[in-house]
Amino acid sequence: MLEKSHNSNSKKFMQKVLLFIDSVLLDSVNSTPEAVNKTLINGVLNIRDAILSEIVRDGQVDGFNQLLQQREELKKNQKEIKKEDQKDSNQENKSDSDQKA
Repeated sequence: MLEKSHNSNSKKFMQKVLLFIDSVLLDSVNSTPEAVNKTLINGVLNIRDAILSEIVRDGQVDGFNQLLQQREELKKNQKEIKKEDQKDSNQENKSDSDQKA
């Protein structure tokens, strides 16, 4: 069975990068011979920055997701502890009422 290696978001991002590369190449072709190097260098740096910002954003999303998951687990654990405490207090109250009777 074949497996996809990219989702629609990554495909859209790659399409944007490819369009940006095409625009850098067209700008360099249309620029003066003296400015070709500057145009290419600036374009490559901008592409690198775009890819880096996407990676950083994905890292932040992963960090937020981990934080949210930890909070959910903490809430779940606190609810379980409260339930156990209520059961213990109910058993204590029941045993106290049994002793009085």
